[in-house]
Amino acid sequence: MDISNALTNPIITFSIILVIALMIPEFLKRFKITSVPFYIIAGILLGPFGIGLHLGEGLIFLGEVGLLFLIFIAGMEIYEMGDIHIGKIVLFTIISALVCFSGGFLLGLGMGYSIITALLIGTVLISSSIGEIIPMVNSTPSVKRRLSHIIFPAIVILDAASLILLGVIIKTEQPVIQVVIFILELILLVIVSFTLLPKLLSIFFTRTSRKPKEGDLKFIITILMFIVAAGYAIGVHGIVTAFIAGVIVGRHIPNQTIYDKVHAIGYGMLIPVFFIVLGMELDIGVLFEGKGNLLFPVLLVLTLLVTKLTGGLIFALIKRMPLRDGFILGMVLWPQLSATIAATAVGYETGIIKQEVLVSVVIMALFSALGTPFILRRFVRKDVERILARDHIIICGYGRTTSKLAHILEGMRFPLVVIDRNHTRLKDIEERGVPTIFGNAASRSVLKDAGIGKARMAILSIADEHDLFVTARNIRKLNPKCHIIAKVHTERSHDLLTGQGLIDDYVWPEKRSASEISQKVIHMISGQTI
Repeated sequence: MDISNALTNPIITFSIILVIALMIPEFLKRFKITSVPFYIIAGILLGPFGIGLHLGEGLIFLGEVGLLFLIFIAGMEIYEMGDIHIGKIVLFTIISALVCFSGGFLLGLGMGYSIITALLIGTVLISSSIGEIIPMVNSTPSVKRRLSHIIFPAIVILDAASLILLGVIIKTEQPVIQVVIFILELILLVIVSFTLLPKLLSIFFTRTSRKPKEGDLKFIITILMFIVAAGYAIGVHGIVTAFIAGVIVGRHIPNQTIYDKVHAIGYGMLIPVFFIVLGMELDIGVLFEGKGNLLFPVLLVLTLLVTKLTGGLIFALIKRMPLRDGFILGMVLWPQLSATIAATAVGYETGIIKQEVLVSVVIMALFSALGTPFILRRFVRKDVERILARDHIIICGYGRTTSKLAHILEGMRFPLVVIDRNHTRLKDIEERGVPTIFGNAASRSVLKDAGIGKARMAILSIADEHDLFVTARNIRKLNPKCHIIAKVHTERSHDLLTGQGLIDDYVWPEKRSASEISQKVIHMISGQTI
């Protein structure tokens, strides 16, 4: 086997990337750690600094599409964030943005970089990581309950501001008139997008004619790429227009299934490819070429930590909140991944920043993404409380059926706990005072947080057959006395669960519907015959 030819074969390289993209989440899921930093580390080890796999144009293109999907999905997730308290959010956003931008800008100037590079460094520190912060907050009940109404909208606004500001900075080296024209074109594009696209989406999703298979998914991807192409035509980078497209599409998607398909394409392949390819393009050797190069990433990390905390504390003082909450608000903004790396990568591509700045930002992102969840968990450890109910009923999966069931059980004053992976759905029942747990019911830690060891009954309404099986198996192991009722949809699922004694009772909606319809048909035909 010719090793040199193997290292330059794009199919082999792509296959290795896919294997890594598959294995990393599988290995990390038990530790509840985000996969993104490890994708980048894997890319560094695969690239020139490691074994030297060749990056062809095809993989680079896939990485760019993955970046667009990353930002697009972040825009779609705005509408998963519940109520918005405008006053607090705007104030917190302005304070955090000003403090972080000032810190980054001054650091850039102090290190001898040009004004435009310093502006980009300040812009980078404004951003955060929607993909890590949301699950991190949701997995910390006390933080979610007290501060999520500020944190979630704020991080979206901060990321959007950093991406739009990036587009302006890229144009600053051009004549003033061209910058003005660019800003006007951007405003026009936003107005047209928010005016015409909702109507187009509404017409497409409400039409009664038969759609081609996967037509909804094709339409959404077409919308994404069309807006991105329109942005490139006027000189706006794709991450800005992809975010705008995500905000518009997320508001009008008619059901969770379509969102899940977009999410699967993005996080199933394209987004991991982007982060791995980004790692392969990094040359971390530039950090060791001089003492200044090693100093900058250290100062960048310290600036990030201090400015984020300062913004949170200033906000807490102004709003007369506990300083502990201000500290937490600053801390949860530490993770720097999606928008941060995207903005820096664009700055590097356009020549605004040098390789050592890009590598320093990636190191900052890796450090903040890996360290923050552990630090936050330790800081709020005393606040984290598991459900203390006894003889309660746990509902796993809060949808159309179980929402009606919950109303009935509430009326009968049965103690309930609801587990679901959708923050918006949980908010509805949280407002009625029912304890909720955000997460996957198949996770043992989530079940323990819901008090499964002392539960009387568990009702499983989980669409995914594998998750349904794992959830039932874990409940049976954690509490053999718990009475388990499951909603099944296929004969395979029914046989698997009942055959292994994992459930005590079941409901099969499709089978019951077929039986009732057949009885009505037989009754009608029999009546006509007589």
